[in-house]
Amino acid sequence: MTAYATMKWRGTSLRRNVVLLVVVLGYGVVIELLQAPLPDRYYSPTDMLANTVGTLVVIVWFGIERYIQYRRVSSTSQR
Repeated sequence: MTAYATMKWRGTSLRRNVVLLVVVLGYGVVIELLQAPLPDRYYSPTDMLANTVGTLVVIVWFGIERYIQYRRVSSTSQR
C-alpha cells in the first residue's frame, strides 16, 4: 500500500524517503501496540517484523528502479 501511495515520490530526495520510512514503520508499530489490549485482536511481533521488511523492500525498490529502463510492448507482438 505504501508503494502505491507514494509512486509519484520516485526520484525524490533521500531525506523524504527516510521520513517516509520512519512514518510507515512508526504507523505499523503503533497499530500493533494498539491491538494488544483488544480482546478480539491478536498482537504479534512477527507482524511488526513483516511490516518492517515490507517497508524496506519498497525503499530498496525505489533505489533500484531508477536504473531500470522500461520498454513498451505492443499488443500485436508475437511471443
